[in-house]
Amino acid sequence: MQVKTYAVVITAGLILGLLLLPTPSQATNKNEFSVLIGYWTRHVDRSDNTNEKTGMVALLYNDYMISRFKNSYHDETFFAGKRFHTKKFNIGKFQHLGVQGNLYTGIMHGYSDNLPNIGGISPGALPTIGLMWKQTSLELGYIPTPSGGVFMSLIRFPFKLP
Repeated sequence: MQVKTYAVVITAGLILGLLLLPTPSQATNKNEFSVLIGYWTRHVDRSDNTNEKTGMVALLYNDYMISRFKNSYHDETFFAGKRFHTKKFNIGKFQHLGVQGNLYTGIMHGYSDNLPNIGGISPGALPTIGLMWKQTSLELGYIPTPSGGVFMSLIRFPFKLP
């Protein structure tokens, strides 16, 4: 049990350290806001009473994010973190259509004893791949779990304020 606690502390420290690193996107995307909506979740093993409707809503500002959702155990969960992403790779000759990889990483509260945590705070990460039209993206992510994993889809709407 004590080894798990140290692993969580080290992991959370690394994640928080990564959150503070500046990324190239911060220099070019000043005052960029995004709304991220989770609209589809599918657990590979649905034999438990897992939640398939997360109702996730997130706000991002220059790739820093906060979100609220109902987790797999139907508990309200809050996430704070950072979005890391690749550049947009255009598909063929289409200038506005592309693919982009993303990693949302940070800390979350709401999983109680279902994840290793300290004071209810757990590290979290969600890798996604997104199909983009201009700056709006449809993203698909996968989180491995002991019961096979969870597939999630998100849609991200970026906008700039004057």
